[in-house]
Amino acid sequence: MTAFPDDWFRADVFWRSENSHGWVAERIRSKLSLGTVDFAAEAERLTEVDFGPEDRYQGDDEEAYAERQMRAQCIEDCRMRLEQTETYLWGLGIAGIYHQFERDVREVVAAFKRPQPPKLSTAKFEKLCCYLVQLGYQIKQSAGFDHLDTARLISNAIKHGNGPSFSELATKRPDLFPEHPAYVLGRKPGTRPRMDVLRVGVVEFDQAVAAISMISPEIEKAIRPAAIRR
Repeated sequence: MTAFPDDWFRADVFWRSENSHGWVAERIRSKLSLGTVDFAAEAERLTEVDFGPEDRYQGDDEEAYAERQMRAQCIEDCRMRLEQTETYLWGLGIAGIYHQFERDVREVVAAFKRPQPPKLSTAKFEKLCCYLVQLGYQIKQSAGFDHLDTARLISNAIKHGNGPSFSELATKRPDLFPEHPAYVLGRKPGTRPRMDVLRVGVVEFDQAVAAISMISPEIEKAIRPAAIRR
């Protein structure tokens, strides 16, 4: 058996990924959490630019009623766009830390699996999971796997829009589509939400960070002893 210093493999692979993950996650969260937004108040403010204040539309005639309806619809449209933008920003944050995790897994596989798998740089998530299993880590048995998988689906949905990952996300996490009528009414069979009603934020971001923070040391614990024995 070849003897290595205890921290030899960690310094080369695991130490770097652990520290970069924590630093990136903290930076993303701090940037996106600089200020909370009252979407209703902000929608009102934006609407006033075009429609003026609410008290401008008084009266019981048909024209005043139509103008009030138009103004109310504008407020609702603004609120929806703001919420969509907020979801997109947090979704990009989740995608950032998730894809960094994928990169780190590829580096671990490249370091320890022999022969090195072909086309590793483009390997899909399921294939990366198989490589980890072959190296001795049962990733799908981790308590953090479900949140990691949700982060994967959110990342792909944000990137590609409607597609296989979006459909899977809608099936597994209907709670992320709170304004979808089918969810509100009890998930009617055969219905599917639209991309614009997806809502993710700091809760989902923190869940993804916690999952990766749990899984990364588990990977090291499972793989490193076997690698040292080789």
